[in-house]
Amino acid sequence: MLSRRATNTYLKSEEFLMKSFMKCYADPYCQQTNQDGMVNLGTAINQLCEDIISEKLNETGIFEHQPSWQHYFGLNGTPDFLQTLADFLTRKFTNDEDPLSKENIRVVNGVSSSLEALAWSLCDPGDIILTALPTYSRFFADMQ
Repeated sequence: MLSRRATNTYLKSEEFLMKSFMKCYADPYCQQTNQDGMVNLGTAINQLCEDIISEKLNETGIFEHQPSWQHYFGLNGTPDFLQTLADFLTRKFTNDEDPLSKENIRVVNGVSSSLEALAWSLCDPGDIILTALPTYSRFFADMQ
C-alpha cells in the first residue's frame, strides 16, 4: 500500500515536470529541421556538451556511449536499460513464467536514495520504521 502522499502525487495526476519534459522530448527544437519545436528549460541537460562527452567516453573503446543516456528519462534510467533489467530479472527469478514489466522498475543511484524513495512511497510523516540489528550502517542517518 502506498503512502497518502505517494498516491496523491503519482496516481492522481501526472507530475508537472515530467509531463512538460516529455512534451519537449517528443518535439525538440532544431534550427535546421524543427524551428517550431520546444526547448526544455525545466531540467538540467547536458545537450550543450553531448559531442564532447560522447567523444571522451568513446575514446577508450570500452563501450559505445549514446548521447541520449545523458538525459533524465523519467528519472529511472533509459528505456533500453529498464527493458534489459526486466528481462534479466524475469529470467533470474521467474524462469520466464511471470514477465516483469519495465514500467514496474525504479532504478536509483544508491542505497540512501533507495531508502528515501521507499520511505517516501510507503510511509506518511510520523510513521515508524522498524529494522533488525545489525543493519546497514547509514540506515538511521538516511532516515532522519
